[in-house]
Amino acid sequence: MIDRLKGLIVHPDREFREIAREPQFLLPWLLSSALLALPMIAAVHRIGPVRLFGPMVALVEINPDLADQPVEVLYGAVTRLFEIIVVVTPFVAIPLTAVSILPMLPILRGKAGFRPLMAVTAWAALPPAIGMCVTTMFVLAVSDPAKLSLGSLTPFDLGVLIPARISPLLHNILSTVEFFSAWSVYLLLEGIAAAAGVGFRRAFLWLALPLIAFTWIVAAVLSML
Repeated sequence: MIDRLKGLIVHPDREFREIAREPQFLLPWLLSSALLALPMIAAVHRIGPVRLFGPMVALVEINPDLADQPVEVLYGAVTRLFEIIVVVTPFVAIPLTAVSILPMLPILRGKAGFRPLMAVTAWAALPPAIGMCVTTMFVLAVSDPAKLSLGSLTPFDLGVLIPARISPLLHNILSTVEFFSAWSVYLLLEGIAAAAGVGFRRAFLWLALPLIAFTWIVAAVLSML
């Protein structure tokens, strides 16, 4: 496991070729899902459900069928629902990502089965998930809970490189890029290229570039409003 992680950091193209040849995905899939869910669950208990879910509970209380419920019960129910969602989402998202790649393979002029794609997707999620989990738990431990929010737990969006006062447009564009998310996309593209037997450049141009362009256009439009 440690050697595999080192390879994904130092030589991801070579490591993903080995993963695609021997597609074992259960362990990285479960680890990635757990590491992505753990800090979100910890954040609820550190920040507090009242701050996080106050507006949602206020809307629920408007419902006549729930108006007579103790507020503690409502907060408990919303918290449990949130915890279920953050556990289920990464667990489901990884195989769904692998499945969604299958119909794109003809565009890339490559071939791959579900197992190799599932393996590279699961392994591509693991190093960023480790980094995100460690960073989030550190932020939760050292920060004042009264000043925390879910959006401040991974303070590595690239918008900090160009402050809004210098260029609102560039700031908004770079703010759409979060380090661990960008790393995950990069590793996923390396994995797809290795599994499908195509070059990284082709995978980037046909899969990632359109999405990046769309996101940056939206950010640019929002900066002008």
